Amino acid sequence: MKTIIVLLALFALSALSQKCPATAKDILGPYYQPGAPVRDNIVCTNTPASDRLYVTGQLTDTNCRPIPRATLDIWHADERGEYSPGASGKNFECRSKITTDENGNYKFLTIFPGRYDDNGYRPAHIHFTITGEKSPVKFDTFTTQLYFNKDYYLHPRDSCKRCGSGHASLVAEVVHLDDIKTYVGKWDIHLNTTSSANDFEFEDASGNYREAKDSIMPKDDLITRLMKQIIELRKRQ
Repeated sequence: MKTIIVLLALFALSALSQKCPATAKDILGPYYQPGAPVRDNIVCTNTPASDRLYVTGQLTDTNCRPIPRATLDIWHADERGEYSPGASGKNFECRSKITTDENGNYKFLTIFPGRYDDNGYRPAHIHFTITGEKSPVKFDTFTTQLYFNKDYYLHPRDSCKRCGSGHASLVAEVVHLDDIKTYVGKWDIHLNTTSSANDFEFEDASGNYREAKDSIMPKDDLITRLMKQIIELRKRQ
């Protein structure tokens, strides 16, 4: 009987220590460019032809403890599926670094990424590389990608067979706000701070960099207005 009690206690402790299952890693991809600027919650500026995307989330360890002051290096394709840099010289369009707050929270406004043909289509996705030089929590550099639910080109249709679009921890649900042009999604990231596993190696590019579309900066109060719409949307659910 005592043995059973001990085993049950061990199982309970194990379950408590894994409240937040680790987010899966994903490959860096061919279009990473170091040196992205630090911006205040903006990754890609809006264009008349693009749909806005507002993403919020929290960075924690696998015990759900917040990871403050971590740097999120974020990049993705524009609405046409094209990455900067290009002939326009806009080397850091749709590329930005943002920092988690004291509770590990992050948020950013961008556009919904376009798909691109890479010997077959890739689903819409956003790249993340997370580092902790300024964070009191120590962890290895973490690289992954964010995907979106109901995308036709998620695994197994994803042309990148090494990529993680079939992993549930990398797929976020997004919803439309009332204006139709704005998507809102929440994606929490959980890091295994005790792991020393290496990230995926840099994958060779399968094509040339292409020009990113010129864009227009949204008004400064757009994030505030979006937050009000999100609150109203949640009240009606």
